[in-house]
Amino acid sequence: MKLPPTAPPSTLFVNAAGSDVPKEYALPARANPDLIVSMAETPKEKMDLQREALVRQYVLIVDRSGSMSNPDGSGKTRWDSAGAAVEKMVDTIFHYDVDHTVPLYVFDSEVIFVGELTSPAQVKQVFREFGPRGSTGLDKALHEALSTYAGTKRPNYEVVPGTTFIVLLDGGADDEEAVLRTIRYFADPANRFIANHTQIAISFVQIGDDPNAERFLKRLDDTVEPDICDTKKDDILYQAGGIDRLLFDAIFD
Repeated sequence: MKLPPTAPPSTLFVNAAGSDVPKEYALPARANPDLIVSMAETPKEKMDLQREALVRQYVLIVDRSGSMSNPDGSGKTRWDSAGAAVEKMVDTIFHYDVDHTVPLYVFDSEVIFVGELTSPAQVKQVFREFGPRGSTGLDKALHEALSTYAGTKRPNYEVVPGTTFIVLLDGGADDEEAVLRTIRYFADPANRFIANHTQIAISFVQIGDDPNAERFLKRLDDTVEPDICDTKKDDILYQAGGIDRLLFDAIFD
């Protein structure tokens, strides 16, 4: 099942929810959140600019490899837990994404673009349609998602320069070196997807407790330069304010 097509993203400037930061300050904060420290003169200004920097395109990439059918220790499968997590995340992301659309990919050895979610209610149907199978072709999933949604490839890049990719997975990748090459390629401004490294953030969320996943994610967190990767355990998704912190840390941690 593919989701119905959505309208093209708006190319008009819209403030973040609850923000009245003028456009001439909001856009530089979005284009390079590292500038916020030098732009803000008060703690309130810093918070307001950070709120603007969180206006990004958010993209979800979910592992559907065979091991996602394993129990997660709570009486559910990892796939079930991932579905519940995505539903919660979409609801929170809509507070930051001014177009209220969240592209969703699922992957094993094959990458499937499901479409752009416009409601958390769509998630249950998607996770019923697609079940666990196959291996973990993460490099292919990242390449397809980043080549479509990273920075300059989006028509609304001028008003929403940044993209945060959130990857839910339960194990290591089939080809870890290919994952590293893909991330480094898209994070390099010389390849003309972005103007600076802050315009791509990749947040990896570990589903379950596979030590191989933990090792792989630590490698990503420790070795990828520039530092665009952030890693979390899935328990953060169920903590009060946890998803907000996940989105914040992807840019500012």
